[in-house]
Amino acid sequence: MMTNRFFKLLKKTVTKTKLSLFGALVLSTWQVNAQTVSLYSFSQSAGTYTVLTNPLNIAVATASSGAGFLDENVYTLDNVIPFQFSFNGSSYNSVKVHANGFISFGATTSNSTDPISSGLAYSGVISPLGADLASMFAINNLTSSIDYSVVGTAPNREFVVQWSHFRPYSSNPTANSYHDWSFQARLHENGTIKYVYNLSSQGAPSATNAKVGLRGTASNDYVNRTASGNTSSNWNNSTAGTNSSSGIATNYNFLPSQGLTFNWTPPSTCVTSTSQPTNLTLNNTGIIINGSYTGSSPSADKYLILRNLAGTVPNNPVNGTVYTTGNNTSLNSYVAYYGANTTFENNYNHGIKGNNQYTYTIYSVSSNCSNGPLYNVQNPLTANITNCPIGVSGITTSSATTHSFNIHWSVSENGTANAINTVLEVATDSNFTNMIAGSPFTLPITNISRAINGLQPNTQYYIRGKNVSTQCESSYSSTSTVYTTCLATSVLNENFDSVTGTNNLPNCWSKILTSNNSSTPTISLTTTDNFSAPNNISFYGNGATTTDAATKIILVSPELNNINSGTHRLRFKARRTSADTKVQIVALTENTASATVEIIQTLPLTTNYEEYIVYINNYSGSANYLGIRRFDGGTWSYMYVDDVIWEPIPSCPELATITLNSTTPVGANISWTNVNNQQPANSYEYIVTTSNTTPANNSAVTTIASGTNTINLSSLSNGTYYFWIRRLCSATEKSPWKSISFTTVPTAPAPWKEEFLTSNFPNGWTNGTSPQSFTLGTVRGATGNGVSANNLYKNMFNNAASGTFSTIAVGPLNATDYTFSFDYKQSNYSSPHASLTDWGNFEVQISTDFGTTWTTLVTVNNEAGTGNYITKTYSLANYLNQYIKIRINANRTAGDYDLSFDNFEIKSPGNVNPFCLPTYQYNSDGNMITKVTFNTIDNTSPATSGTTPSYEDFTNISTDINQGNTYPISVKGPSSTFPSDVMAYIDFNHNGIFDDAGESFYIGQLADANPANANTITSNITIPSTAVLGNTKMRIMKNTNIAAYSNPSAPNSISGPCATDLRAGQVEDYAVNIVAGSLSTTENNISKGTIRIYPNPTTSIIKIDSKEKIKSFELYNISGQLIKKGGKVEEISLENNVSGIYIIKITLENKETSVSKVIKK
Repeated sequence: MMTNRFFKLLKKTVTKTKLSLFGALVLSTWQVNAQTVSLYSFSQSAGTYTVLTNPLNIAVATASSGAGFLDENVYTLDNVIPFQFSFNGSSYNSVKVHANGFISFGATTSNSTDPISSGLAYSGVISPLGADLASMFAINNLTSSIDYSVVGTAPNREFVVQWSHFRPYSSNPTANSYHDWSFQARLHENGTIKYVYNLSSQGAPSATNAKVGLRGTASNDYVNRTASGNTSSNWNNSTAGTNSSSGIATNYNFLPSQGLTFNWTPPSTCVTSTSQPTNLTLNNTGIIINGSYTGSSPSADKYLILRNLAGTVPNNPVNGTVYTTGNNTSLNSYVAYYGANTTFENNYNHGIKGNNQYTYTIYSVSSNCSNGPLYNVQNPLTANITNCPIGVSGITTSSATTHSFNIHWSVSENGTANAINTVLEVATDSNFTNMIAGSPFTLPITNISRAINGLQPNTQYYIRGKNVSTQCESSYSSTSTVYTTCLATSVLNENFDSVTGTNNLPNCWSKILTSNNSSTPTISLTTTDNFSAPNNISFYGNGATTTDAATKIILVSPELNNINSGTHRLRFKARRTSADTKVQIVALTENTASATVEIIQTLPLTTNYEEYIVYINNYSGSANYLGIRRFDGGTWSYMYVDDVIWEPIPSCPELATITLNSTTPVGANISWTNVNNQQPANSYEYIVTTSNTTPANNSAVTTIASGTNTINLSSLSNGTYYFWIRRLCSATEKSPWKSISFTTVPTAPAPWKEEFLTSNFPNGWTNGTSPQSFTLGTVRGATGNGVSANNLYKNMFNNAASGTFSTIAVGPLNATDYTFSFDYKQSNYSSPHASLTDWGNFEVQISTDFGTTWTTLVTVNNEAGTGNYITKTYSLANYLNQYIKIRINANRTAGDYDLSFDNFEIKSPGNVNPFCLPTYQYNSDGNMITKVTFNTIDNTSPATSGTTPSYEDFTNISTDINQGNTYPISVKGPSSTFPSDVMAYIDFNHNGIFDDAGESFYIGQLADANPANANTITSNITIPSTAVLGNTKMRIMKNTNIAAYSNPSAPNSISGPCATDLRAGQVEDYAVNIVAGSLSTTENNISKGTIRIYPNPTTSIIKIDSKEKIKSFELYNISGQLIKKGGKVEEISLENNVSGIYIIKITLENKETSVSKVIKK
């Protein structure tokens, strides 16, 4: 309804009538017994809607708006009912008729659209179709009116009010769409009420909700109908409403059948029940009392149950009074139940106390009638019962010491029917199987506390209780728990895994939390960021200023008795989430906020868990506790701590710190410090491994002299390593290992070219962080320039105006004639993706220290585009014997465009296409390479026909090979129908081609086979003694040989590394690192067969068989460093050593020696 309707409602407060301007409500002079509308019964029937003949008109619409419009009107009809109409215990002969579809009794003249749930003070409401209704005027000859008439003869007269051709106010009528609602309220002189309906519609007018039913003097005394307005729930199959605002959804699809009649019948007059219930049975469970009985015969519709303590007598109930559950002084009883059931339960919520004798009295009741309820007070049914004691509650503890605590509990709400004792149980387990001495304790019921002595320190105890009478006992109380306090300790090892719950800490641990403002920080147990599963401790600022002295976020240890002894240290793991967060180790005089805090050491944290060791060997104060305090860092961030250990300082402690200073393509520079700068008496041992597993005692280690604090590791392949080092404090005493991990700088040999042949970001390249990152792929005008559609591109626009990326480090450059080149273009984001005139610039930068510092080679600024790629070339003559890394820094000044790069290349001028790719007629087509084994390379690649590319780049896989040595090579792969030739190429002189003499090797021919039965061929490759040292490329090629199908002696089908006449096969490129020559596989002065070393190559252990007794052995790495030696031995573990080549020298008892090369995979 529109807003102006609100003002219309305010104005319509004048009562209007055609029959009487003023009238008074006339009540009969006699009064009947009280009724309640909710007791009226309902039925419905199919009838006929009969329009009144010659009725008296109350109102008729004379216009579609204004004064002639019927809307919120209320009409007072005085003395119009010729009989006394009885409704809800009162008689009426005057009514108020409302245009909104209902009749009301009483003085109230206000209108309502929901008369049943309205708070208006009607004396009663008869609502056949209460809603926000309005009149129609001259719609297809239909005009609204309200009429009344009296039909029939006494004693069957009916007063009838008729509403004709009304509609919902919100549904404006038109000639093609309108509601036409006519209905009657028929009030019979015997008190019954009928609603008769004739509702129809034209077109599809909007719906409303009709309020149908009866109401007494208040909205909680009602009876009504409800329906949802669909096939299964509508006017014809409505149900009783569940609240006073329930209604019937009324729309044009689901209207009542013509003549549908709703019948409302008042309740009959009450008659007192003539019999009482029988067979009352009472029983109890604890204090709870349950009862059951047999209903009276003839049956009453309700029963009143009163409960009294023994010795008290109930007063009889008074007719016409409805009693509610609870204590009732007029009845001198507790009303235990009022209702129709023949079973009941009384518990604590019904006023039941323990250990009492109760008497129950039951009366039969007649209530579903007009003058009820009526109570039969003659010989009510009674029975007695004594219940069990109520249980012990409110158990608390206090004054806990190392050997005792006190228990307290609440006074029990028990009566005196039987003698009672309280029984307490104390145990060290929650099942109470391990009770302490003296438990259970039996105490007088008057006791409410007990001291418990003779206990163990730092022990959790469980407590429960019950009350026991001579008849029965209560259930156990809930279990309480308490810890005895801790004795001061000299050591601790806490991983926080023995407790649960975010607010809990292990026993004897505590926390101090204060703040400089109203926000309190937190220390919590958590499982979300542990170092050792499952738990750890989180420190959260929560709004407090973490640098303020008033803010204390301290995890407090148990009491310690040796903080000032100078003999112990604190070890723990910690990490941060916010920059600048630090951890402070503090000494505390107590474990409360008033403690004196002494800072021992402040340590910066990293975002990864690290172990921190604080030596407390110079503290002379009187502190009894150590604290781990969070300091600094963003307040809405976290610090995490785990695995806290207080232990004696070892006589040979591990290193204090270990630091990675720098990395190179083949190693790293690492330094370390000792505790108190105390060098070990003997030396250090170190080992480099590829796993984060503590080296075994028999691992091959390298010894370096005491006094050394740094080392340069070299001769490593690209990869991730772990450097382990320990102190040798004496000939027999060694410190624990301390380690650090590092990754060598990824490199590629020169010549080098990156054409973005795959969808993976190239190995060793660095991309900018979003929004400065580039994307590898193809889109819009950003397409590749060459053999691949991929390129490296970035959409440059106002919100992403810069971008950067850098290449892998390439080198070392062994000549001065190398050049660096790449292709680039810029293209409009929008089609047709033409070049922009004004776009921006990019810097081309070079680094010779693996990206630490950069020098700008050139800036390409707003260069005019051609629509195609532009090639840029720069000399690298100044970078002889250096690794170089290239970086592009792009900047937008205007436009929305894609900036694209492709074909990055470092080459000699005479080599126009270093490491070119061959061409296959049918790609891999089921003739792929599936496995290559060469020295430490052992690579398996996919064998899926139709999806495996003809070229695979495995240059991130590398192996070290020695000048002058010979190595076996194995290649595996299927061949469909025809045999396949296999070639290997190694660029020994690093000139970017495989065509030089001595760089190609025919491995052999693979017989035809499917992938599941693929064959393997093996050959040998000898590395020239003149091969250029450093990183270079190895290529494996495979091609089907059609001629070999009928002629096994047919020549090799692979004409070269860049052949264009190949049929079907695959190319795989790998990296190799050529190192200086060393001993061949076995060189010795021992007769053949005297000594045997196996397996070789090995993945972990080598075994030594010798016909002569072994005197000693020495193991060297490829750089000639002694890493392990020993006496008589039968096997040596290389499990924790890095992959590579090792030299073992064996000396026999007869003084003969054997020097052999061992390969660790």
